[in-house]
Amino acid sequence: MKKSKRRVRPRAIFCLIAISIFIIAAVWLLFDKLIFVNEAPIITLKADVIIIDEGTSFHAEQYITSVEDFNGNALSLSKQEHKKGTYWISGNVDINKQGVYRVIVYALDHKDNQAEKILTVTVENKKTSSPVSKPNTVDKSENKGNEEQKPSNIDSGGYDSSIDPNDCEPYYVNGILLVNKLHPLPPSYGELDDEAAQALEKLQTAANNAGYSIPTLSAYRSYDYQGTLYNNYVALDGQEAADTYSARPGFSEHQSGLAFDVGELSYDYGETEAGKWLHQHCHEYGFIIRYPRDKEKITGYVYEPWHIRYVGKSTAKKIYQKGVTLEEYLGVN
Repeated sequence: MKKSKRRVRPRAIFCLIAISIFIIAAVWLLFDKLIFVNEAPIITLKADVIIIDEGTSFHAEQYITSVEDFNGNALSLSKQEHKKGTYWISGNVDINKQGVYRVIVYALDHKDNQAEKILTVTVENKKTSSPVSKPNTVDKSENKGNEEQKPSNIDSGGYDSSIDPNDCEPYYVNGILLVNKLHPLPPSYGELDDEAAQALEKLQTAANNAGYSIPTLSAYRSYDYQGTLYNNYVALDGQEAADTYSARPGFSEHQSGLAFDVGELSYDYGETEAGKWLHQHCHEYGFIIRYPRDKEKITGYVYEPWHIRYVGKSTAKKIYQKGVTLEEYLGVN
């Protein structure tokens, strides 16, 4: 008697296929989570920090260069938060009130990877203060190549605690005004320096001719306004951090009318083509990068590739060629 062949039922085949598909999907999902979990979206801003005048319109999206997933696919702007494949903006800026504001850009890709980036916005008052007469430029020190002795009463922020800006005079070395944490300006001092402003226009024209836009972001600041700005930064990040990137009232170069913030307020600005051009050519118009990289212990401030100071063509060229700070060039603290 012949044995009959056992037939496989269609239902059993269907179950085997379903189980196989489920196992494959589970393995792929696990693999996807393990391998791609760190592939967060990439948010690129035109600047991490911006300064606008009070009353000026502000739209955060104007300062966003691109938002993409890890594979380079653009994510779209959405008014709805936590929507996959989009980015959204959180935080408000009161353009009619001076202060420091934080705007956060969030991004979420289709794999639930999320990223965020902070845009710090400072609202300044419009520069409407009337000019104030400058005191006579008298050399207080003759630079013989010998370094000053640093005062012993230096506080944690690098300032000489014995100095009262309300009872001081501008400090000149060989005709060059020095403003730093040891040498402040009195409250009444300051206006935009015409010679420096004209030199800046020539610098910006040359940059435009070379194919670069280097706009002015901040120029002269009064004593009172610097105080407001500094206090806002202290409230935002604490005094210890604020002292590394913002000057206390009376100690800011901006009050001299000889300093400008230009280009982009980004610590990566020096790596951009425009930032490189500025670094290589600003001395030709009388400017120096006032706070160079790796010179924090000398200048008292972190690297600021956007902050330039007018000292005149001859002096600027010497400082650039020597690769030193203004303090090192003058031989003082």
